[in-house]
Amino acid sequence: MARNSQVQRQWRLWRLLCASPRALGCVEIAHELRGEGVTARTVRRDLEALRAIGVPIRVQRDGREVRYSARGDGPELRLDRDALLALRLALGLLRPFEGTPVGEALAQLTVQLEAKLPAAVLAHFAGLVENVSVRLDAPSELSGAEEAFARVREALAGGRVVELDYRDADGRASSRRVHPQRLILGPLGLYLVAYDEARDGALRTFRLERVLAARITQQPARRDGAFDPDEYFAGSLGIHSPEHPPCTYRLKVHTERAARTLRENPWHPRQRLTRTRKGTWELCLELTSARELLPRVLALGPEVELVEPPEARAALAEQLAAALARYLPDAKGNGVPSATNSRPRRT
Repeated sequence: MARNSQVQRQWRLWRLLCASPRALGCVEIAHELRGEGVTARTVRRDLEALRAIGVPIRVQRDGREVRYSARGDGPELRLDRDALLALRLALGLLRPFEGTPVGEALAQLTVQLEAKLPAAVLAHFAGLVENVSVRLDAPSELSGAEEAFARVREALAGGRVVELDYRDADGRASSRRVHPQRLILGPLGLYLVAYDEARDGALRTFRLERVLAARITQQPARRDGAFDPDEYFAGSLGIHSPEHPPCTYRLKVHTERAARTLRENPWHPRQRLTRTRKGTWELCLELTSARELLPRVLALGPEVELVEPPEARAALAEQLAAALARYLPDAKGNGVPSATNSRPRRT
């Protein structure tokens, strides 16, 4: 416990030196740290310990006064605990690129960064960041998308139209001429947003794993400098192109448990969840694509009810009827037993 407290104090000291525009004396440092038992003598011992393991700290002497600062010269990086933690998180978020050209470049960059930072410094602060992990829904490898990614990246850099052989989510194959605008790392992989000549030049979204082949043409691509991906996908619960004008989807939430789930795990950053006078909750979403909405409503079962728009409610009712038909017994009494009869006995 004492060791951890010492390391915590030392990284705070190092962070203070990195942030200070001038050299500081031990008394000043102790005053800024304001920790229990932190004295000028404690600070002096910490500074000596950090310098001994290679932390780049400059010592300035003016008569009897000694001041310390983070050294900016030389090859060392001025990374404190928070910077190391941020780097660890950032590298974790980039794990989906493993096995791709981008992943190889990131691995090389990591090696270069570690070479700049003294090994003893990394080891000294390792315990403060080594227990941080990042989990994503995106695959750890973008299998099959490497060639398409390389072609699209080259086309974006050169401002060229790309011919895509593409297979959509329903398995339909087609050839498209597209004008690339942006690569997006979404929850399930890499996506290309491009103007599609086959759709009257409208913006469409293509998942790179579904690209069968990509060929760069010599035709200059149409580029929209004002394109904003955050705004473009603002009406979607995922990475889906707008399918209709903005529309309000209103849902009735019947239970506290479902309301709590929607507060803790919001479906959309702009959703509105309000309590009604009848003791239920109302969830409102402004969407331009509801492709992922119906499955989420179904997942919460009877606790959530889609009220508007009427066409979406009707589509959900059709899905529920089709699903229910698979579970209800047929005319001969066959089928899956009801939930009441199939409930296991308690022992």
